[in-house]
Amino acid sequence: LPCVMWEIAEVGVDGVRYHGKTLGELDTMLPKWPGSGQISPEAAMWFLYTAEPPSEEMLKEFSTALLKRSELPQDVKDLCDGLPKDLAPISQVVACATRLAVHSHFAKAIAAGAPKRDLWRYAFEDSLDVAVRVPMLVARVNANVMGDLDRRETPLDFSQDVAYNFAQRMGKSDPEFIELIRAYWSLHMDHGANASSHVMSKLYAPAT
Repeated sequence: LPCVMWEIAEVGVDGVRYHGKTLGELDTMLPKWPGSGQISPEAAMWFLYTAEPPSEEMLKEFSTALLKRSELPQDVKDLCDGLPKDLAPISQVVACATRLAVHSHFAKAIAAGAPKRDLWRYAFEDSLDVAVRVPMLVARVNANVMGDLDRRETPLDFSQDVAYNFAQRMGKSDPEFIELIRAYWSLHMDHGANASSHVMSKLYAPAT
């Protein structure tokens, strides 16, 4: 994946812009997952890192590469499955995400004395891991809390994207739910709360 220097997205009167492109423009220019009408989160991630839209072939290869990173390490699974079920789900996610830190490429590189000029590569590896491991962690916490333990190890379908596989581990097969996840992740890929605030301000702004 050819990276560019990070360029922070911006929120203005016309909405969120990634590398100068509005969400409407990205909806037109970025490839969508086959059968989907939403921006592909993987395509949005690729664009954020490269400032170029991926081809459909690149999108599928990138999605597969991300899925290969998505399985949680066994020690994180063990911690997750052993937490009290009455502990708030977000607290469970935070605890397990903290445990994930022992698997950080960046931390291991620092400990090994890697040159400063190379540290961005390890931070990049961590960012890719976190992008797909956290959704699978959320799905596992949900399965534990709901007592639906069988779906914790639902086999990954590498012919599908990350949103589809997340939905399966959440016990959801409704295509509309999968589309919702794709839309939500695409909107929040870079801006999170700012994107939500902007959407709400547009929806509930007083009529002029």
